[in-house]
Amino acid sequence: MDVIKKKKKNPLSDHTERYRAAGLSLEFLGEMAKAVSAMKSAGYEPYDQLYGYVLQENEQYITRFGGAREIVTKMDVKDIKIFLKHYKDHK
Repeated sequence: MDVIKKKKKNPLSDHTERYRAAGLSLEFLGEMAKAVSAMKSAGYEPYDQLYGYVLQENEQYITRFGGAREIVTKMDVKDIKIFLKHYKDHK
């Protein structure tokens, strides 16, 4: 019997075109997908963590798990705000 490995699905791939139409780059979306996946794996709601980070300008809102904080803090806050608007609308 062959073992089929399931490829991890990008958590944002269903809405890539919407994010791209909003002006977000594929590079940004790829990095955000990693951060969102890490946040979910740690048991957190990504929207809540990102919203707290943007609102309070405090990196401690983002979990360190899976490198999520390192990824997010390297991003342009303006792009994160755009992402949050579309993420919430299509969740």
